[in-house]
Amino acid sequence: MNNLIFYESVVEPPSESLAIRGVCIYLNTFQRKRRILLEAEEANIDIYYKWAKHTGLWDFVEDMISPKDNIFGLRIANKKVRSPFIKLEKISFDNLNHVLTLI
Repeated sequence: MNNLIFYESVVEPPSESLAIRGVCIYLNTFQRKRRILLEAEEANIDIYYKWAKHTGLWDFVEDMISPKDNIFGLRIANKKVRSPFIKLEKISFDNLNHVLTLI
């Protein structure tokens, strides 16, 4: 499984953008073959692209995708999405080690 996909709303508050960047830095350092993608509903792609640029997440995200693109990968989301996925309410420094362990 080479794709790690952040599903749209998990990257917005209450998630901490620096903690999300920490996940991305870890993956770029220790799991170089893994691609980092940001998935958003088609109507929200522009909003999340701007958010990713604003928070610095775009430094690590390779591409924006939508659910209809049918890309396989491990999704991190705060609601039930296409399997396989990890459901988290937020990504923060409080749960960063747990997130990295799950990945």
